[in-house]
Order: sequence, then structure tokens, then C-alpha cells
Amino acid sequence: MDKNISKHFVINSTKEFFLFQLDRSGCLSYKVLDKNLNQIDKHIIRKNDALKFDISLDINNNINLIYLLKNGELHFNIYKETTWINSIIGKFDTASNKYSLLETLNIDDSLNIIYSYANLINSNIYTLHHIRFKNNSSEKYSITKFVSNEPIKPFSIHYDRSGTIHLLYNTISRNGSHIFYSYYSPYIKKWNINPKDLSHKNNHIMSPYIFIDSKSNIHGVWVEKDKSNYYLKYIRMSTIGKEKYIWNSIEVPYVLSQESYPIIYEENNKLNISYYNNKVIYNIVSYDYGLSWSEDNRINVNADIFLIPVTLNSSLYPNIKLNHTFLCEDLDREIYLIKSLINNDAINPVFNSKEQATTSSENDSDSLKYVNKNLSVNQETISIDTNELLGKIQEIQASQRELKSELNKIIKSEEIILNIIKNIQTSLEDNKSSFFEKLFNRN
Repeated sequence: MDKNISKHFVINSTKEFFLFQLDRSGCLSYKVLDKNLNQIDKHIIRKNDALKFDISLDINNNINLIYLLKNGELHFNIYKETTWINSIIGKFDTASNKYSLLETLNIDDSLNIIYSYANLINSNIYTLHHIRFKNNSSEKYSITKFVSNEPIKPFSIHYDRSGTIHLLYNTISRNGSHIFYSYYSPYIKKWNINPKDLSHKNNHIMSPYIFIDSKSNIHGVWVEKDKSNYYLKYIRMSTIGKEKYIWNSIEVPYVLSQESYPIIYEENNKLNISYYNNKVIYNIVSYDYGLSWSEDNRINVNADIFLIPVTLNSSLYPNIKLNHTFLCEDLDREIYLIKSLINNDAINPVFNSKEQATTSSENDSDSLKYVNKNLSVNQETISIDTNELLGKIQEIQASQRELKSELNKIIKSEEIILNIIKNIQTSLEDNKSSFFEKLFNRN
């Protein structure tokens, strides 16, 4: 994977397909694609002066493009009705700092930009910042500092239905490296000041990835090197029930032969972890939201692979949560997971071209099993939707109980405060009466 090239795939509300790209020369452009992912048109946004970019869809499903220029200008573009509207929203110190990663989240009606930078003198010590734009005003937060040797993705972010932003980041220590978890609360508008260390060994750790599923469970995955082997590490945390807000490590016993970049996505209440290793894309699945995992299928590929962000219109794909995928180097038509999603509104993890992807007979058998499973999806849709509805009702009921309890506490506190004020007023009146009696009733 070429670290100097960034790509981002987008499907907007009108089912237009875009592939944005920033190349090593600083040229920021995008291709308009047809449903077969063949190029229809190409447009250049900046010719040679872009450093970083990211994309999200706003509450009106307009494409929001954020990009940083070499002169430090931070630009905000909105793609609305085939027209780009541009504005400059900030100025960064690119003369003194280097910026390694920039990501954006549109949460309700707020735009959140999270980025990391390091001073050119101490180039391995990064600061993670958060800027939140809402109603023509902005708020800035310093999240944390971490030490990094510039991996492709030193941190990962996702948000839940309440607007809480969840963060995993990797930092190097003297004896190894660690994965930390933190979060931003939209209610108190603050980041947690005590990030939690989720790694228990001083191994070499890389590629953290965080994902929030449709049931608000929080999932984390990364790659850990122990001696000469690489291992896939997975943890989960529930936000309801007896185990809520407790991280649990789930065994995923798969050994890798090299560094990898795992991703998590959800399709029809089924979780998937996909990762690229030695010319093969592996996929493991969970039907119980991460409590147990089993091997699914694998795809042999004959090209190097990019990890790229994906932005989908959620109303078009309500049963799919997908934030990243893999793309074949120098072959933009071959985007893992995407083509079948476009044609069938469902994910089928096979590559699009027989010339660019082949499977062994064992893998063909695995794929056949996967297809057979997909054929039964329609028959199971009603029961799946019913279970999902019941789960959401239970979540709402639990939230209502918690809210009722908190309101009762507030009411009780207010009653105590009112009693204190009443006692103070009574005391003041008594003192006042005593004072006037002494003043006007002297003998």
C-alpha cells in the first residue's frame, strides 16, 4: 500500500458514486463512476497543494469535503445539486508542524474534525485535537498526546446514536506499545481525561480500529506482534445490561504472517472482521454481536491492497454499517464489498473481476455456502426485523428507567435545596426582628 496516496469512496442520497483521491504530488481530484464502477467523468479540486482530506455526509445528505493545503488553509466544501460551495474555516501551522491524519464526523447538525499533528522538531510526539462546528460557532478540544512512528492509521473514531464519539489510539512506550480508549460526551462537551489502557502486554501493537454496531455495542480490533508472529486482538463493550461499560476480550485465534489493517462492519445484524494478509483477504463473522466468532470465507488477490474510507447514505442502506473497505492498487473498479452492495443493496465479499481475483476450490466451497446463506435472507427478514425492534424497545425502556432515576435524584436535590433556603430565610427574618426590637425598644 502506498502511504502517499489517499482514496475515499462515497455513495450519496441520489445514488451517485464518487471516488476521491489525493496523490503524492498534492493533486486532489474525484471520479464520477457508474454502477459498474467505471469512470464517467473526472474533476480536479486542487492541482498540487493539498496535504490531507476527508469526507462525510451532513444531515441533508450533502457531501462535506474537508481538506488541508500546504499553506495551512483548512477548506470546507459542500457538494449541493452538482455544485461545490467553498469556504476557508481555519489556518494550521504547516510551517512548524506535520499533520498525519485528519478525519471528520457529521453528527446531527454539527461537523467534527479530529486530527493529529507533531512538531517538526519532536516529530514522533503527536497531539490529537478536536474541532466542533455548529451554528456558525466552533469549539476546540485538546484530546491527548501519543508517540507514533507514523503508522498508516494511529487512531480510529466512530460515534453512537447519542452523539458520543469513541476513540482508539496507539502509542509507543519504552517497552512496547499500547492501545488506549477514550470518548467525548456531547452532554458535558468534554473528552474523558483518563483514557483506558486496553492492552495488557508490552508487545508491538498496530492498526487500531473501533466500530459501533446497530445495538450500540462498541467493538475494537487491532494487530499485535509477539516475537515473530502477528495476532488479531478483539475486544467489545456493551452499553446496556449487567456487563455495560466493561471491556471484555474475546479470543480470535488467528495468526497472521505480516502486518495487517483489520476492519469491522455490520450487515443485517451480522458482524464481520475483514483483514488483508499475504495476498489474501480473510473474513470472520459473528451472529451474536461479537460474543463469538467463526471463520467465513477468504479471497485470494493478485494485487496490493489499499485500506480506504467509505461513506454511505444510511437511508439507502439501513441494514449496513460500513466505514472502510479494501481497494486493489491501480484498479479503482475493484473495491472489495462495494459492487454487490450497489447492485443488490447487500454485501457479498467477493471481488468484482474474475481476472483480478481467483479462489481455490476450498474457497469456492466457502463462497457457495455464503451465497446459500444469502438466499435465505429474505425468508428471515421478518424475524430479524422483529428481534431488532424488540432490542430497540428494551434499550429505550432501559434508558427511560435510567432517566427517571436521574430525574428523581434531581427533584430530591431541589427539595433539599429549597428546604435549606427556607431555613435560611426564616433565620434571617428572626435575626431581623431581633435587631429591630433591640434598636427601637431601648429603655
